[in-house]
Amino acid sequence: MSFWEFFGIKRCRGFLKDPLFYIAVALALVFYGVLMLTTHHLPFITSKPVYKILVSQLFLVAFPEEFFFRGFLIPFIREYIPYQYLGISMANIISAVIFAGLHILYHPFLWAVGTFFPAILFGYFREKHDCLWPAVVLHYIYNVGYFILF
Repeated sequence: MSFWEFFGIKRCRGFLKDPLFYIAVALALVFYGVLMLTTHHLPFITSKPVYKILVSQLFLVAFPEEFFFRGFLIPFIREYIPYQYLGISMANIISAVIFAGLHILYHPFLWAVGTFFPAILFGYFREKHDCLWPAVVLHYIYNVGYFILF
């Protein structure tokens, strides 16, 4: 296995034909709805230039975070803890716990804990397609929608 393949950086087009991937995209809308109901906050279009959100979320957030947490951490942990439960690997769960735990440093507690569930979803698609790109795309969509709407 090459260095790049270990991280899941390879050609991966199958996820675009996966109906579950589109359900995961739609879950972002559910996430925004729950966020509105629980925070009593109505979404608005941000005053920040949208192009800055689009570029920064891809290159400064979604790709680097996915490269580390789903690209490196999941395969690394899976080599030592290869167990799965209900189609979710322990490596994915551990990676998601670490991901959410690190968000506690920069976000309110409940928001940080809430990142656990999308992290499981991103990891699921990274493992299902043995490729990093589905996780990057989902992370990007979730973050862009949030930062444009809230």
